[in-house]
Amino acid sequence: MSPDASRERVLAGTYQCVARVGIGKTTVEDVARASGVSRATVYRLFPGGRDELLRDTVAWEMARFFARLGEELGEAPDFETFLKTLLRHRSRDTRMVLVLDNARYHHAVLLKPLLRKYRAVLTLLFLPPYSPQLAPVERVWKLARRMATHNRFFATLDDVLTAVSTCFDRWRTPNSVLRRLCGII
Repeated sequence: MSPDASRERVLAGTYQCVARVGIGKTTVEDVARASGVSRATVYRLFPGGRDELLRDTVAWEMARFFARLGEELGEAPDFETFLKTLLRHRSRDTRMVLVLDNARYHHAVLLKPLLRKYRAVLTLLFLPPYSPQLAPVERVWKLARRMATHNRFFATLDDVLTAVSTCFDRWRTPNSVLRRLCGII
């Protein structure tokens, strides 16, 4: 089995354990048993031990959730459609809080009826204007621009896109750089 397949198997096993007994009671032994691998394999894949394993499992499940959500949303034609689709994915008896920038379409008058209807389960929390330090994606973009485009000449737009895509390809799996940039410690 490839290291990527083993890692995926261990992350899935960890997720099952956490769902069954909770984060506090999940042990490396439980994860190894649920994943069908040895404890040594778990420690080889996650040298930081249980803490790294749990952090990476949370990041893995978040990535899976947002990938499924992205597939479901597709190309939402507007923010209202996006919100309606998001609300369909909400678990019963839970509230959703969306942290948003101050784009004009987030404040559209057309949204008022929808927001009023779902005010018990949906809250829009707006970042203060001009506060890139509060938006983790801004830090990711800053590093990506520095790594992919600074002090380089690009003859075509395709060259720029290739450089930026290559940078983001390195970050497709959870890693320490993204954790630090997004404040997931």
